[in-house]
Amino acid sequence: MLEGVMVRKEWAIIILDACRYDYFKKVIYNYIPGGVLQARRSPGSCTLEFLNNEFKGFYDCVVISSNGFLQDRPIKHPDGWYFSGPEHFKKVVNLFSHNWSDELMTVPPWEVNKVALENIEDRMLIWYIQPHFPAIGKVKLIMNANQIKKMWKAGRLSLSTIRLAYEYNLRLVLSYVAELIRKLPHNLIVITSDHGELLGEGGKFNHPCCSNSPILRTVPFYVINSRNLA
Repeated sequence: MLEGVMVRKEWAIIILDACRYDYFKKVIYNYIPGGVLQARRSPGSCTLEFLNNEFKGFYDCVVISSNGFLQDRPIKHPDGWYFSGPEHFKKVVNLFSHNWSDELMTVPPWEVNKVALENIEDRMLIWYIQPHFPAIGKVKLIMNANQIKKMWKAGRLSLSTIRLAYEYNLRLVLSYVAELIRKLPHNLIVITSDHGELLGEGGKFNHPCCSNSPILRTVPFYVINSRNLA
């Protein structure tokens, strides 16, 4: 999915974790106009499946990661998944361990911006955890997807509130992405995602691995040139 970009001399790839194509398409032009949007099929419906299928070689780039499955050390999951960032990337800056907010239960996007600007290189992979829950935007849900599902099943949380919280989480991170890319030196910038997110469709939430759900496998691929930004 990304190999056509990563073979180039300089680029910045920005990953928004668990970002649905339909929600991205709805709001992206309010924050970062002027790009070209495509729908692409992700090689995975969860992060570890995406990492293993997308990054098979070694890449001369720096990774700024707020995702707990892509760190500066190997990660083994109880389900059997394994991925080692140092085996595939020149440098991994681990925000998950060092920039975590206990109050928000996540790595906030302003921390990603700060660390990314401190580690500028020709080839960069910048990974925000939003719009993945917890939702820390205008409509807040400081809980994970399993907790959200339990509250919904108990009648204590509506689907409309869950979906609005997800959308505002996406809007929040896009406001910080827009701020970041105006400061990046790269001409080629791509915004994409590792997978989508189920938001109550068929009573399902989250993003299970090895799913062929179009909601989970269809991700945005938004190509912009930073010199065209106002």
